[in-house]
Amino acid sequence: MNRKPTFYVAQLIVVIAITSVFSIEHLYLTGNNELYYTASQKDDSFNRYFEEWASISLLYKKIGIDLRYEAHIPPSPGNYNTETRHGISLRTLSFQSKMITIKAGHFYTILGRGLTLRTFEKRELGWDTKIDGLLFKYVNEKIDLTLLGGIPYSANGLKYDPLEAGEISFMPHDFLQLGATMVLTNRPLHNSYWESLYLSLNLPFGSIYTEYASQTLSELFKPDTTKALYITTTLFIKDFSLLAEYKYYMDFNLDQGMVYNNPPPVTKEHFFALLNRHQLLSNADDELGFLFEATYPVIEDNLLTVSYGYSTNKNRTAKYHDFYTQLGFQLPQTFDWILATGFQKENWNRHITMIFNPTWNINNRYSLKLEFQHQHTAVKDFENYIKIPKFYTQYYSVSLGIYPNISISIFIETTTDKYAQSDFKITKNRIWIGGELGLTILESHNLTFFAGTRRGGKNCTTGICKNEPALKGVELKITSTF
Repeated sequence: MNRKPTFYVAQLIVVIAITSVFSIEHLYLTGNNELYYTASQKDDSFNRYFEEWASISLLYKKIGIDLRYEAHIPPSPGNYNTETRHGISLRTLSFQSKMITIKAGHFYTILGRGLTLRTFEKRELGWDTKIDGLLFKYVNEKIDLTLLGGIPYSANGLKYDPLEAGEISFMPHDFLQLGATMVLTNRPLHNSYWESLYLSLNLPFGSIYTEYASQTLSELFKPDTTKALYITTTLFIKDFSLLAEYKYYMDFNLDQGMVYNNPPPVTKEHFFALLNRHQLLSNADDELGFLFEATYPVIEDNLLTVSYGYSTNKNRTAKYHDFYTQLGFQLPQTFDWILATGFQKENWNRHITMIFNPTWNINNRYSLKLEFQHQHTAVKDFENYIKIPKFYTQYYSVSLGIYPNISISIFIETTTDKYAQSDFKITKNRIWIGGELGLTILESHNLTFFAGTRRGGKNCTTGICKNEPALKGVELKITSTF
């Protein structure tokens, strides 16, 4: 008998509710559920999307069991996995003691800083890579050892040939760590063996981490081999802090149809909408660059942040600049202010953004937050032989917070870009207006309801991007913890 996905979700919730009633010594049961529903009009059609993640975790002494049910009927547009599906997507049996961790089933992991292997989940981007296999980890004061093997899943849900991997690190002193990683992917038609060496220093005034990866250790210093170098350092001088990062990635996008690694993107990650829309999309096959970020409290109760990042390729034909300043301060004590500017340049495309973001903490219960972003853009598209005139985009939002249960927001975006929906088709609608209601129920359930229109665009994090579709309709998000 065919049952709807909601039947299995209901079963899972009932199990969580019943078992949580009982208190058994050393037995801990937790669970969470995320539900997304979107109904949006596009042209003459009305599209509906439903997605849900229901998870439970059972811990008895040192033994743990994790299960997750997923439904994507169908998945949101723009997700990496476009298959309509439902069922158990994660099952893990684990053992954990003071020094030993063992996992059997699905797991996520990172070796070093992700130059050779990183599997992870980003639900907001529709990204989920994991391994179905066995992981062993041993940790003591001097040595960390990780060994793993299994079948990797790509972001689009496909299974690939088994891999084996490992990492070992040694701490001869409290401030010094030396380590190495190795990945063997068992791909018969590819060179599928990668290694890395890393060093980490932690001192009272700062730290430094550097990792060098290549196909084989014997080729580490040959100029034309596949390789990657990542360096990050921090410096602290009283209240002043400085972050510096450097990357050199050459032919090191280890995909083979399945993305195995995710090197640090070495770029400023922006959370304001108009800046995030022009984030750098990382390319570990041919990319080098750097990032500097300094913070300093110029006066009491404030913090000034200044950052500059630059990325290019080996032939210097693709260039990306990102200069950002932000000042956060209180004046008077009931007002929190953020003033920011951003300059982003992608080859011939240039974006200048001004941000004004005050929050008025009216009393212990009420707060009012305003956000204004103004972005001026100059674009040339030589590929399509089109010179697009300069235009500006403005983003407004007003949010009323009623502690601890209610938030009410209004969002407005306008643009003078006649190609606002890309594809070089003139766009008639250049204003988007939406409202959002947020509710917290019994401290464990959060509901967000959006209605109206919302502009589509690029959404990025950790160097991975998703093209969010435009919305004309409603969106419901419900998250619950048990």
